[in-house]
Order: sequence, then C-alpha cells, then structure tokens
Amino acid sequence: MDECEPLVLGTMRLALDDFSETKQAVSSRASTAALEELAAIEALMAAAVEAEPATAGPDDDAASPLARPSGTREGGALTDVVSLAVRRVKEVIEEHGPDFLPLRSFVEQFDGGLYMNRVRVLTRYIETYLDAEEPFACSASFEAGAYTRPLLSST
Repeated sequence: MDECEPLVLGTMRLALDDFSETKQAVSSRASTAALEELAAIEALMAAAVEAEPATAGPDDDAASPLARPSGTREGGALTDVVSLAVRRVKEVIEEHGPDFLPLRSFVEQFDGGLYMNRVRVLTRYIETYLDAEEPFACSASFEAGAYTRPLLSST
C-alpha cells in the first residue's frame, strides 16, 4: 500500500490496516501456530484489497460511505471477507486466551462487515457532535427569538 494513499471509512484497505496494527500488538506473545493463523487472515484481507476496484467514481455506489451492503460490488464479497476475518479472529482469541484480547478491538469495530463499521463510525460522529452542541441548543433558541421580535419605535 502506498504510504500517501488515504484510508477511507468503510473500505477493505482500512480494515486491513486496522487488523495489521492490532496484529503487531499481539505478535510478540503469539505462538508459531497463532502467527500463521494471523498471517493467513492478513493474506486473505490483502487479497481482497488487491481485488478491490482501484478507482471508484463519485457516482459509484461503492464510493458512497452510506452504500448498502447488498446491491453493490463492495458490499457482497468484501463484507463476506471482513465477516470471515472477524469470525477467524474470534476463534484465535478464544483459542489463545487473554494475550490476544487486543484483537478484540478489531472484532468490535468490524463485526457485521464494512457496512456496519460505517454505521458505527458515523453514529459515533453524530453522537459526539450532538453532545458538543447540546449546551448551546437552549441559548440558540433564545437568541433566535430575540431577533424576531419587532423593534419598538421611539416616535
């Protein structure tokens, strides 16, 4: 992957990058068999990244962060790859115990595939925005009302 290439929300490339980072966190504690399993998962995801269309135009459903999983080329096959990777990571965590708990963040983030990852991230952004704006909601309503009152004439 090109170092300057952006990681876009809900793409296979982002899922692979997140998995690779998380895998590095546990690799020092992993047995040879566990490392082979993690490498196989990473290879599966890397193959999906290579198969992913390199260019998606602005009118392309797959380019939209809100593209639904069904009916788009990204949704079906790539979501299946992510779901398979999540399932295999869950098995590795169960098999190897608490040393592999850092992989839990990958599972939580991508459980349900790329579409559900988009939904969770966008929901979190909206909730954060609304939490930040809540204290200003009352004053904005009050100020808006002040500007709509007719001015009193002094004559």
